[in-house]
Amino acid sequence: MQDDVSAFDLRAPYALIVAGCAPTRPEKRWPTQNFAAIANKLAEKDIQPVLIGTQSEAAINAEIKAACPAAVDLTNKTTINQIGMLGKAAKLCITNDTGPAHIISVTGCPCYVLFSTQGSDPNKHAPLGHNVEKFVTDDIHSITPDAVWKNIEKDLKHI
Repeated sequence: MQDDVSAFDLRAPYALIVAGCAPTRPEKRWPTQNFAAIANKLAEKDIQPVLIGTQSEAAINAEIKAACPAAVDLTNKTTINQIGMLGKAAKLCITNDTGPAHIISVTGCPCYVLFSTQGSDPNKHAPLGHNVEKFVTDDIHSITPDAVWKNIEKDLKHI
């Protein structure tokens, strides 16, 4: 995948945050405030949070941006190829089980993917790659930001 992402004027290092997913699948959505908590922790580590998604995620990403002013909101501004290019250069990605996770994971970007077994089977539907860490539970709301951050922070020493 090739495309120009220079117009986004992102500051490295940055992390992609994909807080949305199919609007008809709320059981697959980690709470917005949890993504905001992770975004703020990234900003504290001087890693720029970058929010991506379609127009259907605009309200979610606006809420995260309001809670984390350091975040850059690229909602409805990226093409599929640009998502791939952003993934190649990102320090990491935190995402729900959604389409962009599959694009980003194959770029080699370390991906932290949140799964609810009510929504899909991570053994069948997880993004591919040795760089994918899955958080799997029956109820996605039971995954805490602290549990996710603990894994991210541990891995930051190596990525």
